[in-house]
Amino acid sequence: MKSHGRIWILAGTAVLIALAAYEFRRTQTSAREFARNEVVHLEQRAQVAAMFALLENDSRVRRARTQRAVEWVALLAQDADDASPEAYYALGLRRFYGDKDADGAEAALGKAIALRPEWSWPHNALGIVLFSQGDEAPAMESFQRAMDIDPQWARPHSDLAILYRRAGRMDDAVREALVALEMEPASPVAHYNYGVILDVLGRADEARKEYETVIGLDRTLPAPYYNIACGHAREERIAEAVKRLAQAVALDEAFREEAEKDPDFDRIRSAPEFARILEGRPINE
Repeated sequence: MKSHGRIWILAGTAVLIALAAYEFRRTQTSAREFARNEVVHLEQRAQVAAMFALLENDSRVRRARTQRAVEWVALLAQDADDASPEAYYALGLRRFYGDKDADGAEAALGKAIALRPEWSWPHNALGIVLFSQGDEAPAMESFQRAMDIDPQWARPHSDLAILYRRAGRMDDAVREALVALEMEPASPVAHYNYGVILDVLGRADEARKEYETVIGLDRTLPAPYYNIACGHAREERIAEAVKRLAQAVALDEAFREEAEKDPDFDRIRSAPEFARILEGRPINE
């Protein structure tokens, strides 16, 4: 009996040791898994922050860097049970500007709004989508909701200015552009949008001043350089046009392809300097 007792004691001890070892390994695994999850969450938060930083000056997702950032965050919406409003917002932008899928964009932005109703960004983006599809009344409701949530945010007014300009409603476009500038006088986007409106109105000198203001506020934005180049090209000021176009292309290669088909450059298209830019060669060869 004593030998059996010792066996049970030894067996029990072995079981306790095994359980302790298992718990230790499990705890270690849980700690590693927790650490991995924290790293993943930190990376996701960093990517989301980077996307919004890019969207500040590229809200229509034109530049390659912005497109990549939006695509990355949009992928987070694949996990429908754990997707954030930011992920659905990014998905809405990707569907609208990338896929040209207005219905899909509306659905994704609607999910972002459902998850965070008091966030102005998806309301504003939804306004753009609806207005672009001709649904003006609900679009204006979305813009107004964005304005109500964030009364000092210039973006809805600036976006409305763009939409009115595209619709040929120039008085409305000027009004909203000036409201945006009054709210955020140091906003490169607000100055740029107003410059485009002035260009359309034929007020080239005033437009150029707005583009120069944009460059003074942020030298990394390619569009104002490009638009200044267009204005100089229309006036057949070859040296100035080529210089500004080269600056735009250096910041974003997409403007090289844009210039190839842009009628604004027709008057200088035969200039050797212009041809060098299109071919990717230095203009001072």
